[in-house]
Amino acid sequence: MNYIVESINKNGLVTSPYEFRRTSVKSGDVIDFGEFDGVYPHTSGRYGRVWTVEDRRVTYCCEPGSAFLSDDGHADISGGPFSSCDIKDLEPTYETHTLGFWNWGNNGSGAGHGVDYYIPRPLFRLNPQEPTGYYIPAGPAELHIPVYAKASHPDPDTIKVLVKDTGLESRSWINIRDSQYHSL
Repeated sequence: MNYIVESINKNGLVTSPYEFRRTSVKSGDVIDFGEFDGVYPHTSGRYGRVWTVEDRRVTYCCEPGSAFLSDDGHADISGGPFSSCDIKDLEPTYETHTLGFWNWGNNGSGAGHGVDYYIPRPLFRLNPQEPTGYYIPAGPAELHIPVYAKASHPDPDTIKVLVKDTGLESRSWINIRDSQYHSL
């Protein structure tokens, strides 16, 4: 692949050379949640999509969602939930992943006028460099665990966490009430 399609408008395709774009995060690009797939808020599948990049902060939809591709290349995404990360938390994979976009094509806006496109976009892997918070269980002993992500559990006193470099399994259930953790 030599070019990345940035937008499609009445004048045709707007592209960027792949060599320059494969490491530059832009609206509409794809995020692979990798080990975070299934960990809240990444519970709607393995892939999400970049919505905005501002001041090194990336806001993304935690699912592919429906993406309207504007003339300037911005992807306006419907879906959710949304989350955000520092741009350094997205590693280039040097691969592309094809997702659907839509716009009005040469039609005016209106029911049945949308045009669907399937466009390969740069793929980035989510790899947080800093924990999103720390969990301190209640009980006699305090255990500080750097938490990189968490998910819900049928028991409201239990959460699933993804931790790194703690000696615990990488995915564990932690019961808030009795301060026990269980490997998944």
